[in-house]
Formats: sequence, structure tokens, C-alpha cells
Amino acid sequence: MGALFRIIICFGTALMLMTLIVTGRIGLFINPRLLPFVLVGTVLLVLLGLVQVWNAKSPALHPVGKWGYLMLLLPVATYLFAQPGALDASMATKKGVNYLSPEAMQTQQRVLSKEETELRQGERSREEWDDRSLPDDDSAWDDPPEEDVIDVNPYYDDLIKELKNAPLITLDDDHYIDRLTTIQMYNSELSGKPTEVKGFVFRADNMPDDVILVSRYAMTCCAADASVIGVFASFPGSDTLKEGDWIEVKGPLGETTIDESRVPLVEADGYREIEAPKDPYVYANY
Repeated sequence: MGALFRIIICFGTALMLMTLIVTGRIGLFINPRLLPFVLVGTVLLVLLGLVQVWNAKSPALHPVGKWGYLMLLLPVATYLFAQPGALDASMATKKGVNYLSPEAMQTQQRVLSKEETELRQGERSREEWDDRSLPDDDSAWDDPPEEDVIDVNPYYDDLIKELKNAPLITLDDDHYIDRLTTIQMYNSELSGKPTEVKGFVFRADNMPDDVILVSRYAMTCCAADASVIGVFASFPGSDTLKEGDWIEVKGPLGETTIDESRVPLVEADGYREIEAPKDPYVYANY
């Protein structure tokens, strides 16, 4: 009986993974960047299943009780009786919304001094940093000379130039997180810029009555770490929309205040209802 359980577990799990890959629903669980690892794991499960068939009549080297086998069969049973679906607006409240004000973004993306950069890159040891001598006056706390300052993330310098020159800022799936981060960091510089964003409607208690979040789920590794991100929007009739409705809004970029922080806001004249995309998640380009 144990051999039969092991064969079912190996081939059943492999079949489940292959079905998810072929149908494209594997993206509901993991970041597409991890797909090669899933393919390798599927092949290994098939090979392990063949080994179990070969050794079916031999006694188990490591006997496992029935409850252990049932636990290993749980993922397959769950897949058979509860078809997977994407995270929706009902989960957004439980996960919370991740957004940062331009002030916080600038603080996180501040420039590093030459010494800090050398420490981060390993060119300067922690002992050298801790034992460095400081002058007696307050000059140690002055801004470092311009030649000693290195931009911690010049990547966003190129992005802000690109968005400034674009006739319309679009938060498409391939560049969603990068462009959203740039908008959050440089909102004042992009003020008034025509912006288009798609997502599902989400509201929270700390939002003004006429403001919604046009939301997406950002996935880093798997669905368990997915978080709600998006752009705030305001337009006539926003209060009539249901949470979870997928919409597209377009308008100049402004700002609003949420929890005493300034955040980007699309000031639209209206909205357009759209179908939910096949892949509702967005991913970071790193």
C-alpha cells in the first residue's frame, strides 16, 4: 500500500504541475521567472515515480504512516476539488496596500557618499568605517563634496527622463512597477503629465470619499507574497464603482494626501470598464 501511495504522490504531483504549466495557470501561484525550476522539479518527480514503480515490490527504506502520505497528497486533492483562481479585491484588505510618499521614496533612493558606497561594495571594511577619525567641529555632518557623491540608483534617472519626454505615461504590465516607482519618486516633476493606468477598484478607510486606488497585485516570488499596489484616481462617478471592477482611467497626474503623506493621483474625467487580464499580476524587472 505504501508503494502505491508513493507512486500516486510522484505522478499525481507531476501531472498537476504539467497541467498548470500547459494551461498557463502556473502564473497564478509563482513568478514566471521561477518556471524553469518548476519544469526541473516536474521532471524529477516523474523520474522518482518511475523509481517507485521499479521498487514497488521492495520494502520501503523509510516507512511513512498513512497520515504522512495523506499530507503529501493534500496539494493534489486541493487542486482536484478547488480550482485555483487569481487573487481578487476581497483579499486586498487583508494584505493591505503598499505605497510610499515621494518624500519616503526619495529618502530610500538617496545618494550615497563615496565612503558609504565603498562600504556597501566591500571596498572598505566595517572596522575602517567605525574607526574613521572625525574632525572636532561640525563639518563631519556637512554634505559631502560633489565629487564624492555617487547616485545609489541611476536607473531611475533614465526612467524619469523617458517619462518626461513621453506624450503619455502608460503603466503597462512590462514596466508597471518601474514606472510606478518613478512616479512616486518624482511626482512633482511629472505634475500635469497625461497618465493612463489600468487595474481593479480598491478602497480603504483612509482614502477620501471621491478617491479610489486603481490596483494591481505585485508578485515577487509567489502568490503568498503578492501585495496590492497602484495609482490613486479621482473622477466623477468613482463612488458608484464596485470593488474589484476592472477599469482604465486617463488624465493629468496630480497629487492627494493619504495619511498625511502626499501621493500621486490621476485626475480623470471618467473611466472605461475593461475585462480582467489573463495574468492579473505585475512583476519587478530584476
